Amino acid sequence: MTKISYFVSALTDKGKVREENQDAFSIDKNLNLFVVADGMGGVKNGGLAAKYVADDLPKLFKEKILHIKEKNDESLVSSIEEIINEQNEIIRERLGNDTGATVVLVFIYGNSAFVGHLGDSRAYLLKDRALIKLTSDHNIANLLVETGKITPEEARVHPMRHMLTKYIGSEGKIIPEIKKIILQPGDRLLLCTDGLIEMVYENEIQKVLLEQRSMSRVLEILIDKANLNGGNDNITVLLIDILKKGQNNYDF
Repeated sequence: MTKISYFVSALTDKGKVREENQDAFSIDKNLNLFVVADGMGGVKNGGLAAKYVADDLPKLFKEKILHIKEKNDESLVSSIEEIINEQNEIIRERLGNDTGATVVLVFIYGNSAFVGHLGDSRAYLLKDRALIKLTSDHNIANLLVETGKITPEEARVHPMRHMLTKYIGSEGKIIPEIKKIILQPGDRLLLCTDGLIEMVYENEIQKVLLEQRSMSRVLEILIDKANLNGGNDNITVLLIDILKKGQNNYDF
């Protein structure tokens, strides 16, 4: 099995409007697992829900993924779905029915990345200079886009863009969106909360990823742009850079 090497870094910011940062993230290089979560804005215990998601998922992955006897696409996707549903029940047991969080995660196995998510936090892949959105927003506004009732541009400011259709803390069994991609040297994976997306257009994100090799500069510039454009929400950005063969140094 081909393995890839990577560097990873993340940064979070409260933004200019919110009193509390209800975003959370986790980086577990031993598991090759990376998580970004966003507590449901304005909801009591939203920040706590996001923290539980970021803290618990690595533990659940360690319990389940590492003990799969035959790891293949089917078994890994099934296990990730089970883990997310278990996390869903944990949140409901701890915090009740009135709160929740989004989640977007990347699990790297060999030269593959499994991307799982619920809610409107996003994952992007920069490959061959093109920025590819790997996730679809689980909210009412995106449902209206998919049915042709509004445009993607209108969805950015639609009053129902924050009404989630899927999230951690939902009632009953949930079906997360899980996607597998093959990683290549030079790829960049970006995980972020909607505090970035609502303030910074995708073409601006693409430009920063193309022009800046330093991971810290990418994170700082994206968060600065979101704040300069209003900073209406918490902002979290996590970047994974897939290294080229033999590369053992990096400009952080």
